[in-house]
Amino acid sequence: MSLSEDIRGAARAALTALVRATTGPLTTLSVTAAGYRRAAGSFLADGFVPGDEVRVSGCPQPANNGTAVLTAVTDSDLTVLPRVLLPAAAGPPVTITAGLPEHRAWEAVAFTRPAERAWVRETLIPLTPRVAAFGRAGHPQEHVEALLQIDLFVPTAFQRFAPGTLHIERLGDAIRDALAPGVVLAHGAHTIHAAHAARLRLMPDGDWVHCPIEAKLWTRHTRA
Repeated sequence: MSLSEDIRGAARAALTALVRATTGPLTTLSVTAAGYRRAAGSFLADGFVPGDEVRVSGCPQPANNGTAVLTAVTDSDLTVLPRVLLPAAAGPPVTITAGLPEHRAWEAVAFTRPAERAWVRETLIPLTPRVAAFGRAGHPQEHVEALLQIDLFVPTAFQRFAPGTLHIERLGDAIRDALAPGVVLAHGAHTIHAAHAARLRLMPDGDWVHCPIEAKLWTRHTRA
């Protein structure tokens, strides 16, 4: 595996594990025909906003788990885009988390763009390695850098229930923060360091709102 692939793998792992908002395990959460209801605590305080894509896990009924898009958020209720839900009383711990959209255009991986769901696209640009130092045996230590762009696309159709750009900006900021300067990642035998990250301005792109995030990552390797 090349160093660039290690950098890519480390970034993917960090983004896949991203958590922008979460309930943590809730035993007071019930399921309604329109979404999810809690008897204690606050979805607003947890950071959920309309337009978020959330993942639900822990419900005894499989149909109530999986991903959903929030159309309304109150302290006690999450309303989701119409889907088949089986109303159920509170029971075992259920966790709801907002993170990276499940539709991901990773490089070299087959991808079909969704019709009306958010998605992200990855582009990695390796930079020319340079010699950073020489080891005890005189072997050069290479400093390897790569630029990573993550493009977040959110349907403009979401504006009907999530007007404005708050949900897009919050997710873009969470992606940026996952790769912020000082973040250290591990992949394979290498340690990957984040040197720069920024969320750029939002742009219209046909039926999508486009939120670009850029990052620079680096690692070092001693050549034999």
